[in-house]
Amino acid sequence: MYYAGFDVASKGSYLYVQDRRGRKVEGREISTTRAAIREAFKKYRSSLIEVAIESGNQTRWIYDELKKLGVRVYVVNANKVKAIAASKRKTDKIDARVLSELLRVDALPHEVMMAEGRTREMRDLMRARQTMVEVNTSMMNYVRGLLRQEGVRLPARVFSQSGGFQQEIKGRLPAHIVQIIARYSELIDKMAEERKKLEEKIK
Repeated sequence: MYYAGFDVASKGSYLYVQDRRGRKVEGREISTTRAAIREAFKKYRSSLIEVAIESGNQTRWIYDELKKLGVRVYVVNANKVKAIAASKRKTDKIDARVLSELLRVDALPHEVMMAEGRTREMRDLMRARQTMVEVNTSMMNYVRGLLRQEGVRLPARVFSQSGGFQQEIKGRLPAHIVQIIARYSELIDKMAEERKKLEEKIK
C-alpha cells in the first residue's frame, strides 16, 4: 500500500509518496497539469494507493483526474490540517510529506466529500444563481447610493419595473449621472433575465 501527499499550487505541485512502513518512495515537484498528473500516478495504477490533497480552487479537476486512474483520493479541509498550519517552515515539500504521513497513520481531519454527477451540477447552478443575485444587489445598491448623493430616493421596488424610474430623474440630474444610471439599469435588467433562465434550469 502506498500513501501520497499532494500539495497543489497553481503551476508546480509537490508529490510525496511513502509505503505502509513510512519509507519514502519518491518526492518531487510536478507541473499542475492533467498530463503531468497522469504521468506521475500511472505507475501506481496496478498498486493500491491513496492520495491526500487539501481542498482548494483546483481540487475538483485533480480529484476527477485521479479517480480516472483508479486512485483513492482523500480531500481534507486545508484549515484543519493543524500539523501543516502550525509548521514554522511551511514549504510545499513539508506539506506534501505531512499529508502523506497523516494519511498513512489515519490521522487526517474529517474527509471533505466531493460532489459528483447531478449533485455537482445542481451546486454549480445554485452558486451561479447566488452570484448573480449578489452582483445584481450590489449594482442596485450602487445606483441607490449614487442617486442619494444627488438628493433622490428611489421607491422600494423600483428595479422590478424595467427602466421605470429613468424618465422621472431625466432633466433633474447632471447628464453624466443620467448616463451612468442608464448603463447600470440595462445591466440590472439583463442580469435579472439571465437569473430567470438559470432558475428555469434549476427547476
